[in-house]
Parts: sequence; C-alpha cells; structure tokens
Amino acid sequence: MPIWRPRKRVRASSPRPLKAVPLTTTSPLSGRSSPVITISRVDLPEPEAPITPTASPRPMWRLMSLRMCTRAAAEPSVRLTPDMRMVSAVSFRLEDSMRLSMLASYGLFFAAVERQSPPWRRGMPMRAAAGAVFRRPLGWRVVMLLWLALIFAGLAAPLASAQDAPAAPLRLVALGDSLTAGLGLAVQDSFPVKLETALAQRGIAVAITNAGVSGDTASGGLSRLDWSVPEGTFAVIVELGANDALRGIDPEVTATALTGIVTGLQRRGIRVLLCGMLAPPNNGPDFGRRFNAVYPGLAEKFKVPFYPFFLDGVAGHPALNQADGIHPTAEGVDVIVRNITPVVAGLLADAPKTSPESSAAPAQR
Repeated sequence: MPIWRPRKRVRASSPRPLKAVPLTTTSPLSGRSSPVITISRVDLPEPEAPITPTASPRPMWRLMSLRMCTRAAAEPSVRLTPDMRMVSAVSFRLEDSMRLSMLASYGLFFAAVERQSPPWRRGMPMRAAAGAVFRRPLGWRVVMLLWLALIFAGLAAPLASAQDAPAAPLRLVALGDSLTAGLGLAVQDSFPVKLETALAQRGIAVAITNAGVSGDTASGGLSRLDWSVPEGTFAVIVELGANDALRGIDPEVTATALTGIVTGLQRRGIRVLLCGMLAPPNNGPDFGRRFNAVYPGLAEKFKVPFYPFFLDGVAGHPALNQADGIHPTAEGVDVIVRNITPVVAGLLADAPKTSPESSAAPAQR
C-alpha cells in the first residue's frame, strides 16, 4: 500500500553555477554599419539611337492603286478594290497617280488594263460612257439573264415541292387507361397503333399518341391532361372511367373529372370523341344506373361525338379477353378498332389539310 510523504525541496538541475551572459555573441551587432553609406549618383549607359527627331529632307508619299491585276491570262483580269492614297507635302490628281502606279506596276500590260477599265474611269463623260457600255457585245447581258433565271428557278422549286408534297398527318391522342395502353399486349397490338393502321387504309393519315396509363381513373386523366395532350393535337379520344366503375367511385366524381377534360380540350380548340363505359352488375342497380347515365349526359351537354360502349362486342366473350376477363386480346382489339373506326373517321371528315411546314413534330408512342 503506497504511503504519502510530503514533498521535499527541489534539488538544482545542475551543479554548475548560473551565468549572466549568453554563450555566444555577434560582433558587430546587426543593423549597424560604419561608416554610413549614401548614394550620390547613378551613371546610365548612352542611348543607342538619336533622341532628337529629325525632319525628312524630302516629302514622302505612297499610292495604292484602285485595281489589282493578275498576269495568268493573255490579258490581265481586273478586280476593283477600294482606293486609298497616302500623300504628304506633294499632291497628285487621283487619275494621274493611278495611271502612274499602274504603269510602274504592270509595264507592258498597262494598255490592256486601260482597255478593260470602265469608260468613265478613262475620263469619258458619263453620258458617252453609258452609251459605250451598251454598245458592247451582248455577252454580259446573256450572263445576267442566266443568273436571273437561276434565281427564279431556285425560288420556285420550294413552292412547287410544297404543293406536290402530301399533307402532314393529323395528330391524335388516345387518352385512357389500361384498355388504351394495351396491358398484356405487344406495342403493335395496342389500340392506338391498330386504329392508326385502320384509318390509313381508309386514306386518312393520322399519327396517334398512346396516352393510356394502366390503373388510371377519370380524375387521374384530368390531372395529367395538359402534358398528355401536346400543342398541335387535332383530336382526342377519351377512354376513361372503367377503373372508376371497378372501384365503386361516386359517379358524380367521375362526371366532374370528365367534364374538366372535355371543357379543357374544347377551350384549346381540340376535338373530342367521348367513349362510354358500363358499370359491372356487381355494384348494384342504383350505382349502375347513375354511372351509365354519365357519358350520354356529358355528350349531349357539350355536343361532342359519342361512342356508347368502348368494349362493345368484346366484353363477356372469353375468346376475346385475356385471362383476367377484363382486358382484350389482340383479336379483341381488332373488334374494338373495327367498330370505332367509322366514328373516328366521321370526327376527321372535315379536317383541314395541313402542310409539312405548319405541322408540329411527329407524335411519340
């Protein structure tokens, strides 16, 4: 067990005596100099060139000719360039100085250049110069006529091609749920693709965007209406409400959502085809009566084309439905398309012809 004892006086760390001076010294002390140094003058080298400007003994001038000639051909070709002259103390007439420069530059070719220059540059009066120009051979006139013919041909070609080109396809949108999206089917077997093919066989060029979302309700379609239907759309096929009936949603809610869709499209000037739906019998007669009355009532109220039952000829036929008994097979889609194509064709009967330039981008699926 440790025993505490009081601490004794500290012993000296070294037996050597303390010193009052450092071990090393510096001599002389830093920061001092003797004697004091003072700069008295600085000798710079002499300049290598004269420092006093001198006047030129003779006047200086330089001339740039108005023409540039090449000697590749038998007679030099003339190309007009901007005229610039720098003269000091001595003045020359422009025409004289140009002739002097050309004579000095081109030598024996000076006469050929003179022949190629315009008459008004050779000192001829303007009226006489104009007559001299029009008395020349007709070669330059033929060249001008050829250039004008080429210009008019280039302007007329796009107009002719625009008139001969076929009209751009009308843009349609199929706004719906899994029945439109093609749940359980290949893309080429979905309702929008087969409807587009059927209309093309009738000579109606359309591009249908598949805006079907599986599980969507009428309220869900209303919430995505703006971005599901792009600008430039001519007509929309509205197929919504089947999931509302399966889930037992209040028919008033479905009617309100469908009203918002129809009015929103009409406000944008887009045509609407309203596809009806029937309630399953297991929801009771009261629900079925209220739900089934929604679609014809809206079609009558907003004066839009109406297809009473989207699954007409398919519902209740096991051979035309998938295993769930709700979604049609590829053969069932063929039946739907065959029944609804005349109604869609009537919707597009008086559609305006659009040019390729005024049409929007191609529809995406």
